[in-house]
Amino acid sequence: MVTPLIPIILVAVFKVPVCPAFMAGIIWILVFTSKSFSKAMNTLVKTCYDGITDGGPAIILMIGIGILYLAVTHSMVKEVLNPFLLAVVPSSRIGYIIFFSLLAPLSLYRGPMNLFGLGSGIAALVIGLGTLSPLAVMGAFLAAERIQGCGDPTNTQNVWTANFAEVDVNGITKKLLPYLWAVAVIGVVVSAFIYF
Repeated sequence: MVTPLIPIILVAVFKVPVCPAFMAGIIWILVFTSKSFSKAMNTLVKTCYDGITDGGPAIILMIGIGILYLAVTHSMVKEVLNPFLLAVVPSSRIGYIIFFSLLAPLSLYRGPMNLFGLGSGIAALVIGLGTLSPLAVMGAFLAAERIQGCGDPTNTQNVWTANFAEVDVNGITKKLLPYLWAVAVIGVVVSAFIYF
């Protein structure tokens, strides 16, 4: 039970680099839980395989999000997208509510309303236009995140939960979407009255 604390203490207190701290945690758990060297190596290999299988897609996704953000916020892309965004981004409270309520499901699959996906760059572009306050933009995007947080089939926690429950992760999304969309709409309305 102490094992998760080993790398944290090494990094936070003793300023050990992250990779050696994790290695120390791995060695710690192998020494104190394995009955023999061969069982320890079998456990280590299986854990590495399972870790890459479970964690690899999330790591690749985070790298991809960084690439997307840099691409969308590049000056050449801004020049192309700004006229379009100026034409579609609403300037009234009612337009704001309708626009962001209808687009809230685009937070799924790391889409343009997802702050953990393409939306991080889109939000930066919309804020850069100056037509909406940063608080209004963040309010709308965070309202859309209610759909993403619980229902996005690309979220690691949703995939793990679906695998554990032995159900299709997309089936969970389909069942939750109407309820999550309603919550997102409520969030957009609240944001409209607070920040618009």
